[in-house]
Amino acid sequence: MSNTSDADWSAGHSPGQVCGVPGHLARMRSADPSVRRAAFEDFCAEAFPEGTVDPCTAASLPFLFDMADDPAAPDRAEIVRLLFLIGREARRHDPDEVYWTVYGVESRAHVDINAGMPGRVGAFARYATDADPLVRRPAIQAVGLFSADGERAARLLGERLPVETGTAEQLLVVRTMASLADRLPETAHTVTAWLDDVLDGSDRPHTGAPVRLAALAHRFLRDPGHDTAADTVSRALTLLRESTRLPTAEKRCDGCRRCRPTCCGRHDDFTVRPVHLAAEFFDPDHVWEEHSPISSALRTLHTALGDRVPERTDLLVAQLSSPDTATRYDAIAMAKDLPGPLPRPVLAGLLALLPDDWAASRMFMEGFGTYNGRLEVAPEDTALFTGALADYLAMLRAAHGPDVETSGNPFVRCSYQEAVVALAEHRNPHARPVHTYGMEPPY
Repeated sequence: MSNTSDADWSAGHSPGQVCGVPGHLARMRSADPSVRRAAFEDFCAEAFPEGTVDPCTAASLPFLFDMADDPAAPDRAEIVRLLFLIGREARRHDPDEVYWTVYGVESRAHVDINAGMPGRVGAFARYATDADPLVRRPAIQAVGLFSADGERAARLLGERLPVETGTAEQLLVVRTMASLADRLPETAHTVTAWLDDVLDGSDRPHTGAPVRLAALAHRFLRDPGHDTAADTVSRALTLLRESTRLPTAEKRCDGCRRCRPTCCGRHDDFTVRPVHLAAEFFDPDHVWEEHSPISSALRTLHTALGDRVPERTDLLVAQLSSPDTATRYDAIAMAKDLPGPLPRPVLAGLLALLPDDWAASRMFMEGFGTYNGRLEVAPEDTALFTGALADYLAMLRAAHGPDVETSGNPFVRCSYQEAVVALAEHRNPHARPVHTYGMEPPY
């Protein structure tokens, strides 16, 4: 086991400054969960501030790997994920640039981290076989991101798919394999052949509909001319229906700050489903927008389709009408990325979510917000939109009374307020109801 006293913790600090990282690392091994949590947060604040790397970050890696290598170490999943994030952030830094630490000292620690991570691929490959899926997920991504030997990485990733049993882990293998070809072009033929086999090869237990959907999306993204967009979407719709016949299991509330007792359960005979409890987050790049594992594949397919709005419309309508709550939630976010005004079928699908699901209605209304709104209604569909909002507001007033905008249910309250704003703006751009500002948000 490495000894923190053997490392030089002065690099990256001005003379006289004391580095607290060795103490944070020691407390991260504490038997007290609260001590470990505080130490982890302190470590990130000092050695990985706002996702940046510096000499203290580089000096910490041997100790973090020691913890990750110890099967008895607590919080291994968080440690392995932290190692992956540190390595990923270092790769995003320009190797020819000099950066500055939070203490105002020049740093090229990213160069050292990038040089060392390929030698740690063996460790990540071991973590990728761990019994805990939360350990395996970042490890799988690390194998694809840090390997210098592309063929070895492709082999390791290919070996993971048949033994993974969880949908999230299986799709992560597919996505990581596809990204390997982008990072190491010499693996393109191997990766493409593997995707073709997953998509069109013989049926196997590990190549169910969600996995084939992911392979289809990444295959089309890699080679849009391989098949027509219409045929690809038609096949995707079949796989989507097969993938969402059963709703995604909902997460149990873990007492996080974004979930209060007042916004869980039932209120006034209406079911409230907090957005962040729809399912376990999957895509690290869209953690606040994705709730279903298959949404990463669907987003990839939307990206590959680009400005082919008719095909994307067919796909979104199917997502919005899915029996799976998480899939519908994620479709709302993807609708915001459509170029131009919302096609009428997509708008109708969004409006159909309003009466029954407060979380969906809030996500929908936020898309029309003044500051971050990305949803646009075509002029010929304005009457459809405003009529649906007026009916929605009338329904809320009938169900909750004339004081609905101050309802104790935060989802109902905010849904009503934002619907009022959206309706006012689409009838008269200057008629924004000022009294809705400053109301308490649901989280």
